[in-house]
Amino acid sequence: MIPRGSNAPRDGYAYSWPSLPKGTYTITATSYWDVHWSALGYSGTVTVDTFAARELPVGELQAVIVG
Repeated sequence: MIPRGSNAPRDGYAYSWPSLPKGTYTITATSYWDVHWSALGYSGTVTVDTFAARELPVGELQAVIVG
């Protein structure tokens, strides 16, 4: 299995403020794959697209050293 596209990026996101203590953010992920297979003289390609979403709390902790 190889990811679709020659340069499948690893993306991230920095939240501007935490969702805690009152809420959550919807976190989503999507993956696209082209599965190339062969067996017993047969071969083919299967396209697999997967998606998931989940509600997660996003917190924040910062430390400040003084002195």
